[in-house]
Amino acid sequence: MLDKLRHTVKHTVIYSIGNISTKLIGLILLPLYTGFLTTAEYGMLSILEVTSTFLVASVGFRLSTAMMRWYAVEKDVKRQKNIVLNSYLATFLIAVLFLLIVLPFNKQASILFFEHTRFANYFTILFGWVVLEIINRVTMDLIRLHEKSIFFITIMIVKFISILLLNILFVAQWGYGVEGIILSQLLGNLLVLLITSVFIAKNVIGGKPDIKLFREMVSYGFPLIFSTVSMMVLTLSDRYLLKELADYSSVGIYSLAYKLAGVINIFVIQSFQLGFLPVAYKMFEKEGAKEFFAKVLTYLVLILFLVAFLVSFFS
Repeated sequence: MLDKLRHTVKHTVIYSIGNISTKLIGLILLPLYTGFLTTAEYGMLSILEVTSTFLVASVGFRLSTAMMRWYAVEKDVKRQKNIVLNSYLATFLIAVLFLLIVLPFNKQASILFFEHTRFANYFTILFGWVVLEIINRVTMDLIRLHEKSIFFITIMIVKFISILLLNILFVAQWGYGVEGIILSQLLGNLLVLLITSVFIAKNVIGGKPDIKLFREMVSYGFPLIFSTVSMMVLTLSDRYLLKELADYSSVGIYSLAYKLAGVINIFVIQSFQLGFLPVAYKMFEKEGAKEFFAKVLTYLVLILFLVAFLVSFFS
């Protein structure tokens, strides 16, 4: 039991470094954003970021979670490759259908959000960013299943550095503004896909398409969309409401404060989820699972309380 707890803590700490590195982009670049973007432009960026989060959560069908659920309890290597191959096939199919549906309506999306067609290119880039993010999530969850935490953090740090440099280049050097920031995200995710292509190929070659498995995974992941999106509506819809009730400048100021206040979520909750979920799927059918879950969640609540107290004390 103690070894499992240490194992969970170890991977949580390692994953937290990778997770923090990507989240720190927004914090590190705040001086750049405030220096080269108006509060209204920063508000527009926040709306685009929230929209991408909603789309990734809903369009992805939570197939990476379904893959983890099946893969974690499967011992046969060929069967594992079937699971991975079908996860990617489903993801690519959904991604292609998504692009075919939304790309013709980029101008309408620009009018809906920004009341003008001149931002249509923003949404073309955004849709590409979303598709790459969905594909990469499957890959990163597969890396977590293999418990290759060093590989995971290496990829995340490379992504962090590339997006950071691209932001500086596009925004400060070339003056692309909001478009440059979302383009940096697209290119950063494209780089991750290229880096992990060999790892993906290694885990899908030898697998076979399985219609029954395909349907089961989609059926498992689809209902999870509603819980995920519902939680996002609860926590992120305030940007949309503020845009309607006030203006983009208000959204920008609010989003700036919100980003600074998200320290607990970034450092503790998200990092814990990254490290714990693969272990949880492997443990839930084993002896002592209930005791393991009880202790892990007890310690999590304790850590959350202590961190929240410290942040509140120094606020």
